Order: sequence, then structure tokens, then C-alpha cells
Amino acid sequence: MLSVMKLNCCYVPLDTDYPSSRLTYILKDSNTHLLITETNLVESGLDLVVNTISVNISSIDLSEYSSIDLDLKEERIDDAFVIYTSGSTGLPKGVIQTHLMLSNLIQWDLNNSGIERGLCHLQYSSFSFDSSLHDIYFALSGGGKVCIVHKEALLDYDLLSSYILTHEIEVLSFPFAGLNNFYNELNVNSLLGHHIKHIVSTGEQLYVSGALQSFLSSNPEVELHNHYGPSETHVATSHTMSFQSEDLEHRSSIGVPISNTEIYILNREGLLQPVGVTGALYSRIWLGSRLFKQ
Repeated sequence: MLSVMKLNCCYVPLDTDYPSSRLTYILKDSNTHLLITETNLVESGLDLVVNTISVNISSIDLSEYSSIDLDLKEERIDDAFVIYTSGSTGLPKGVIQTHLMLSNLIQWDLNNSGIERGLCHLQYSSFSFDSSLHDIYFALSGGGKVCIVHKEALLDYDLLSSYILTHEIEVLSFPFAGLNNFYNELNVNSLLGHHIKHIVSTGEQLYVSGALQSFLSSNPEVELHNHYGPSETHVATSHTMSFQSEDLEHRSSIGVPISNTEIYILNREGLLQPVGVTGALYSRIWLGSRLFKQ
């Protein structure tokens, strides 16, 4: 991922748990020229997609190549990576994420999120999910460490809690459904002696209840962060809370906009709603002369 971005190219993450028909569609739709794969995936058939060259990274001896940065003279493109939506309402839709948008988010993380630099982050989400890329680039940009969870531990919460303790994880980042399931399935003593300082919830409405609420009540110094945003604008708003500073609401607020971001509540005609009136959330991110909106 880092190499592709340094090469001034744009990448498309492919989750191998997806059906081959979906992966083939994404490769064709994104007009991908190069497929980076490994030995146990070579027989997937994806390398047969027209106009796509397959490179088996497992068979390459990287020690044969120089570690010196390439002297690239090309004009830098802004497209960094493409995230494909679930396709629940039809075919998957590719959303281009840019260097500008990612840089804006990471700068906000480092300076305004309330999460310290240099911490150890748990990498739980699939790397084809935009929140995982946020976790990775935030941790590395701040001099932190990323611990990537093995697939067998993703749904085995005893293994996962042991992993969190062994690696002294300080930042947990989960989609809310995963976060809720993780705490509800845990034995009450499974995380004794933990090093957790921050919990980040993404992807859907955050509710503070059950075992998650009990954990936060017993560990009032742990901060809970609710990050909200559609794929088109990534994280657009954030809300941070802890029992040390307040009684947590059952249904969390999505908070306030991050840097260079504006939020509007609109009606069906696209007009501003009065204060207190329900409407649709519209976000705009201004970066230089470019506007990103959803």
C-alpha cells in the first residue's frame, strides 16, 4: 500500500473473502492494470481478467532490489486509492479517495483528535474498508505501531482479547457492530491488565450500553471516539467522551466536523432545515481549490 502511493500510483484493495465474481467486477470496473497477489491466491483466476498483469509478490526476492527511493519526476496525481461500497443496492460503486483528503484527515488526527501520537493500534477491519486505511496511516504518521490481527482471531474473541493483552494494544478501532459483539461476548475478566487508552467506533450509529458501558464505567480514563462519515468524504465528524468527564449518552452524538469540513442539515429539496428539525446530513470538505461532498 505504501509502495504504490510512493510510486505515484492509485491502488484498489481486494478482500479475498469476497466472491470471485465481485472481485472480477471490481478489477474490470476500476481498469486495474496490475494485480499484486501471493502464492496461495494465484489459482483464484483473477489474473485472467483482460488487460490485468498478475505479479506474485511471494515469488520475488526483494533483497535483489535497491532500498533507495526512486527519483520520480512525474507530476503527482491526487488519487490515492479506491474503496468499493458493499453493493447492497446494486453493483459495487468505486469511491476515489485522494491524497488531499487523506492528508487532511491524518493532520486532524495528529493535532485535534485527542488521541496521542506513538501509540499501539489494533488493525481489526478489512483493508478494503476505508476505516482500516485511516487506522494504518494515522498510526504510522504519528510514529505509532500497527498490529494486524490474524484472520482466525477476528471472530474468536478469546483469541482477540489475548492478542490485545499480549501486544499491549492502546487504541482499538472497530465498526460498531464488531465493537458491540466483542464486548458482549467477552468474559468480564478477559481484559484485566489491559493498556487500552482509546476506543474508536466507526461505520454506523454508536450505542453505549451493555458490556461496553460496563467496561467504560470500570475504566473511566478510557476515551470513546465516535467517527462518522460516508465513503465519499471518509471521516467527516467526531465526538469524544468518557465516564471521567461525563455520563455517557446511550445514543451517541456524531459530534462536530473535523478540519476544513462543513456540515448541513437539508430537506428533500436541498434547503437548510431550521434548528431541531430532522433532515439529511450533507458534508463538504474544502481542500485548497477542491470540494468533496456527500
